Amino acid sequence: MTRAFPVQFGRYLLVDKIASGGMAEIFRAKLVGVEGFEKNVVIKRIHPFWSERRDFIAMLVDEAKLLVHLNHPNIVQVYELGREGETYFIAMEFVEGVDLRQLQNRLKALGRRMPPEIATAVVLESLKGLHYAHERSLKERGRLDIVHRDVSPQNILLSFEGEVKVTDFGIAKAMTQTHETQTGVLKGKYAYMSPEQAVGAPLDARSDLFACGIVLYELLFERRLFAGKNDLETLENVRRAQVPWPEEAAGVFPGLREVLTRALQVRPEDRFATAEDFAEALEACLPKDKRVGRRRLSAFLEEVFAEEIRDRRRQGEEIRQKTESFLRQTQAGPPTDEATISLVEFPTEHEPRLASPLTAPSSAASTAEGPPSSRVSESGRSAAQAPPAVSAKARPRRLARGVAALAFLTLAGLAYAAWRYWPRAGGEGAVVTGGAQVVAAVPAPAQPSVPGDSLAAASAPAPALAVAESRPGSASPSTASPPPGPLLFKATPASAQLRAQYPGGERSGVGTLRLEGLAAGTPLQVSASLANYEPQSKSLKVSEDPSPQEHVFKLEKKAHAFGGLRVNAVPWGRVTVPGLIGGSETPVVRGKVPEGRYAVSVSNSALGKTLRATAVVRGGKTTHCHADFEGRGALSCR
Repeated sequence: MTRAFPVQFGRYLLVDKIASGGMAEIFRAKLVGVEGFEKNVVIKRIHPFWSERRDFIAMLVDEAKLLVHLNHPNIVQVYELGREGETYFIAMEFVEGVDLRQLQNRLKALGRRMPPEIATAVVLESLKGLHYAHERSLKERGRLDIVHRDVSPQNILLSFEGEVKVTDFGIAKAMTQTHETQTGVLKGKYAYMSPEQAVGAPLDARSDLFACGIVLYELLFERRLFAGKNDLETLENVRRAQVPWPEEAAGVFPGLREVLTRALQVRPEDRFATAEDFAEALEACLPKDKRVGRRRLSAFLEEVFAEEIRDRRRQGEEIRQKTESFLRQTQAGPPTDEATISLVEFPTEHEPRLASPLTAPSSAASTAEGPPSSRVSESGRSAAQAPPAVSAKARPRRLARGVAALAFLTLAGLAYAAWRYWPRAGGEGAVVTGGAQVVAAVPAPAQPSVPGDSLAAASAPAPALAVAESRPGSASPSTASPPPGPLLFKATPASAQLRAQYPGGERSGVGTLRLEGLAAGTPLQVSASLANYEPQSKSLKVSEDPSPQEHVFKLEKKAHAFGGLRVNAVPWGRVTVPGLIGGSETPVVRGKVPEGRYAVSVSNSALGKTLRATAVVRGGKTTHCHADFEGRGALSCR
């Protein structure tokens, strides 16, 4: 039976079904607020099989508490993990585009190959997002040690605007570390595992690099690398990690095969140390005229998916009309009985708000305390983000409350006017005696804010009403000075990490960071950092100036530290160092080698032996490797 959309789902409006997978149904949805506010999101509604598994949900909550700290142009933003009735869901960024697997299938249907520069650019951008996630740290807990575990074409999204975004961080961990796995859920994912993942060994960031190597290999050569006839054969192929190089491998960009070889090494220590190292090696292989930016990727996608883009635009207009009609028809509808409970929410750009996992706050308690995300309104929706629909029964109550509030504010205003302007005994400026009560509005303490995608502003605490007793001889209040203006920090390159620390808290952002609400005189320590760039920091105090203030960090690229590498062999050998040396006969000398760890292998075909070792190159020094085929039969590097 076909579902009729739109459908109300807590505070979200499901407007179309995108897909259904082993873990969840995926919907395009809208978050509708006041004054015509709308935000497109994706809702992943977890299947009952997984929603009923407490161990899975607990793992998902733990992962979500880390994932809400990820805010990067190459990562799909996670907004919320919540529960609607007995159904758990994930709200995340909506990307108007396709996934990488869909692009592969469309090109195959058109009989076209993916240009190698497009393939390389997609993986390169994915590595940027992965590097950010791998290196993400928090002051209070250090490195988060996030590993994706499921880098595959389905989890690399391409927007029609030319963006590349990695999605579904942490989902694989929650699914594979529960006590049971539903048959078929991980089917198709085995082909993108690393050898250590296939045998159940501990994982680190280098596992994701291996998966990226598989993806790039398949994009370049249009063939599956490790996929076998069944899952067992696929896993065995992954464990052995034997890479067949087709004839067309010789025609790709110079050095690209060596880079892929290093990324696809069986042992993690023989691969690139970081995703950034992998990305830089890829970029070095691309000629300048083959570099692909957002504009070129967008043009390529618009060419390949021209018909689908037209259909989606038409569908978008239909969705808009249906949504408007639905909202008009439901203005006087009855409130829902079920509450949307937010387990993990991302209300601002960089400060996640965590609700109590797996339990719903009672209506009595949530009215008076707890974050806005955990308050449940009478309609059962989040009080912070309830849709503007008003039930017929609620109107008289709201009218009565409005009248009472208006009367209260009127009395308060009269009392203040009497206190401020009534003629005083003892001449102008004297204070009325007699212990009269004066009511004044006192704003809640200001908190620094970072602009985000939520309706957090709608749930800001209302001003508290304080009753102050006038006393003989007290002075009249002076006019309040305007608050300090917002602080805007920018960094170039735009991928630099910004961090602002102040007494009692900190904020961070990528490229830009905006602070508001800090009191004048508050000390700030602001820093900007990016791998391979010299970090910068500055200390300042919030000034009383009410106008916006902008501070710009211009980071300078670090001068690369280079060393040397010399390889000898007895009697002789051919040297291979992925990304650096491709089968040269000894002796081999390289005089300008970037600092890092390199997998060195020396082969002697006459003896049928290959010796391997890891060489560590340090700036200003030469690392010597010696292969002894006749004596100890070992390769040593020092």
